[in-house]
Amino acid sequence: MFYRFTLKRPILIPAGISVLVILPVVFFGLHDSTDLYQHIQFASTFYHSILSGDLYPSWSGEENFGYGSVGLRFYPPLFHFMLGLVRAATGDWLSAISVLLLIFSFAGVAGVYLWAKEFVSEKHAAVAAAVFALMPYQLSQIYTSAFYAQFCAIAILSFSFLFVTRICRGGRIADVVGLTISLAVVILTNLPAAVIGCLSLLVYSLTLLLQKPTRDKGLNYMAGTIAALASAVILALAASSFYWLRMYPELGFFRNTQLWTDQTFSWREHFLLTQPSKVVFGIWFNNHTLITTIFLAVCGLVGISRRERSTLRPAIILFAIAVFMMTPLSLPFWLYVPYLNEVQFPERWQIITSVAGAMILGAGAFSFIADVRDRISIKNPKLWLAALTAIAVITVFQQLLPKYYKHLIPAREFNAWCERDINSLGFEFFWTLEAKKEAFAVTDKIAAPDRTVRIVEWQAGERIFDLSPGPAENVRVALLYYPRWQATVNGTPVSVTAAEDGAMLIPVPADDAEVRIWFQEPWFVQNANYVSAAVWLAILIAVAFLLIGGRSQKLGREQPAKNA
Repeated sequence: MFYRFTLKRPILIPAGISVLVILPVVFFGLHDSTDLYQHIQFASTFYHSILSGDLYPSWSGEENFGYGSVGLRFYPPLFHFMLGLVRAATGDWLSAISVLLLIFSFAGVAGVYLWAKEFVSEKHAAVAAAVFALMPYQLSQIYTSAFYAQFCAIAILSFSFLFVTRICRGGRIADVVGLTISLAVVILTNLPAAVIGCLSLLVYSLTLLLQKPTRDKGLNYMAGTIAALASAVILALAASSFYWLRMYPELGFFRNTQLWTDQTFSWREHFLLTQPSKVVFGIWFNNHTLITTIFLAVCGLVGISRRERSTLRPAIILFAIAVFMMTPLSLPFWLYVPYLNEVQFPERWQIITSVAGAMILGAGAFSFIADVRDRISIKNPKLWLAALTAIAVITVFQQLLPKYYKHLIPAREFNAWCERDINSLGFEFFWTLEAKKEAFAVTDKIAAPDRTVRIVEWQAGERIFDLSPGPAENVRVALLYYPRWQATVNGTPVSVTAAEDGAMLIPVPADDAEVRIWFQEPWFVQNANYVSAAVWLAILIAVAFLLIGGRSQKLGREQPAKNA
């Protein structure tokens, strides 16, 4: 990230492919899905808050017909913030999504290319980058599932692997800064990718440290490497603390999937390479994408020499572990590894098989193709492997295209689709625990039948209204109850409670009443905002220093003297 990078010819092909895979979105439209719908609602909240000067709102004031939702408190903010920001710059939603997907598609290709160059030649690295852009799981995130935030997080995760590799092999201070930034961005973009990515980076770091060239440098060198990696992790957590420190303590308030009685969203029903679940649809397609990726990786593996396999061992181990984690054999890990089952779907480990599989195929593609071409015979097992791989690739794309077109929102209609549904009923996962669907049928902002209501202010994080005299009662406000809401009546604090349908109730006296409701962040969240701001400022200063002339400054680690 902080090294001079000349865009030479080998990278031009994967760079072009990274653009081509996004063009159907630009010209034809997007696949309609619940995730797309929710992305737009979250981004719309950021769009309006950015225009009002609030970069990170505490509450969504538009969703669910104005009742709001808790989604922004739990979903990582970066993708939706960027989408809202680009929407403000471009003026429409299709352009905003297209721009972001193009940027991160190229970023992912660049990250895989630079990471692969740590192991193989520039030509092989370009193949790895091109393969990564075309991996079935990567394309399915764009064309069928609308996992756009995860797609962006994977792109940045490839840089994390790059910087971990450089740190373990010697490294510079720039690599620690790069790892800090990339990890923080992944955490702030998509939680499943962050959990899977961090576990994978841990395994990957250990395999690099245990390789003979690193072991031979001595314990002091290994201790210094571990300290550098740990420093980057701590700084990344501090940089992202403004998000996770307000999210984590409130997990008990999160509806998520806990109120669903079926097993549709249970991780137990989403294992691959086993008998498909009877309650979850789409497992066949995920099996197909994984099998295709395995075939591609095996082609690369048989095309590289034994010495090259030793060099690529960290990526090969990473790939094998990721496949294992998608099968029922990994059940004990899903039961006992903290937070692992929060990623919800084991097939998300295709995040790692896509990145590592592209690396492996890139390393061995040329040799494998040459071995097949030089011996066209039914006795050549590599020919059969190539044929089976071709069949897997063709058939997975045959499934992908109909899925994309079946529920397509045409490009010319997309902006109208977004604006029509932004304020409508959101995904039930992001309602409050007490919320019931019938609450949203009440359209009055203030339900006080025997009083005159005058609304003074009605913003996402603050509501002020006046009431004429009437019976002392609990006034219903068209706002979902949440423990962080505070209220005063005529300047006196009152208790905020929930109605049976989950709406907010405010006790008011019989006299005139001025009611103020606001969302109050706890003290530790406010402090986390300052900590994150300070860390990002320090990172910017470090980046400036590195760009000016400190890129070559190496990490201070003792290495044993020669012949010692």
